[in-house]
Amino acid sequence: MKRILINVLTILLVLALGLGIFVVGRQALDYKKGQQDYSEAEQLANISKKEEVIAPSLETILAKPAEEDPYAVMLKEEIDLPALKEVNDDVLGWIEIPDTELSYPLLQDDNNDYYLNHTWKNEENSVGSVYLECEVAGDLSDFNTIVYGHRMRNLSMFGSLKFYSDIDYWREHPSVYVVIDGEAYRYDIYAAYKAAPDDIIYGLKIKSRPKKQEVIDFGLSHSEIDTGVIPTTYDRILTLSTCTGNGHAKRWIVQAVHRVEHSDLPEGAGSVFEGTDDSLDASQNSGDSLTFSGETGNQNRWSLDLSALGIDLDADPQVLLLAGLAVLVVVLIVAIIILVRRPDDDDEDDDDEDESDADTNGDSDSKE
Repeated sequence: MKRILINVLTILLVLALGLGIFVVGRQALDYKKGQQDYSEAEQLANISKKEEVIAPSLETILAKPAEEDPYAVMLKEEIDLPALKEVNDDVLGWIEIPDTELSYPLLQDDNNDYYLNHTWKNEENSVGSVYLECEVAGDLSDFNTIVYGHRMRNLSMFGSLKFYSDIDYWREHPSVYVVIDGEAYRYDIYAAYKAAPDDIIYGLKIKSRPKKQEVIDFGLSHSEIDTGVIPTTYDRILTLSTCTGNGHAKRWIVQAVHRVEHSDLPEGAGSVFEGTDDSLDASQNSGDSLTFSGETGNQNRWSLDLSALGIDLDADPQVLLLAGLAVLVVVLIVAIIILVRRPDDDDEDDDDEDESDADTNGDSDSKE
């Protein structure tokens, strides 16, 4: 009986290991193929050939408006969006944070599900794409434009956004650039924090000034870093959303503001940076993850809260499957070891029979 159990457990162990290798291999292939697809996008868009223009420092951003930003001008002149649109009509533009991994085509579909698992070339892949909320204006004219992207463990897509919990990282990468319809826009990052899918920052078509102010105040009050950047209700906001890595109850949000010029602005309302040098040196609040989201509010995906264990994982089905397989493998190995070290019940029965026969023979001899 023991040998049968060991054989069964061994078979289960081999199957679990084989399935785990398959899942890891498939994910590795997705990563590699996704990297190839987006490298091709960079070549088509002339990203790899763009002039060596250094992105403006934080001090320059404080001193000059986005319209005078040489990096934005360079992107506007160099990026070839028509070449990308020939491959996929859903391409709206390009989104980039200089000197980071985040540099991708920006897409929009009529639903929020398709580009969760399709690249910009319409190829099915778990890497997905960076894309706009389906209900926001494609020309970035809404007050709050929401962008989704996966938080990849190799820092591709929106994976690098997690570093915005560190104020020093923000100082080195303070702006997001978006090129759409032949125009380049600079959005200055002002907040990074966790939020629930039903929080006000996911609100769409916000028109009233009080509601706009609520969105601004929510971001500023929940931010894990104090940037000193304060939007006004006349400006436009870019809300970048992704997983936290600890389930889907919360998302990591990185918000940035593009100043909109108005001739009727109240005095002082046009200034994006209202903080002082002291505010730029403020220490960050507690917290260690952000959300630039590839998962939208209507996604019924698995979630797993691993924060108490100190595990930072994307709670997607593949990761959960690997975690479950790892636990199963450990259990099977322990069970096999216990069975191997345990005496065989059949041997014990044979020993008992031998002892019984010996006793019987001894009794017979004594009687004789």
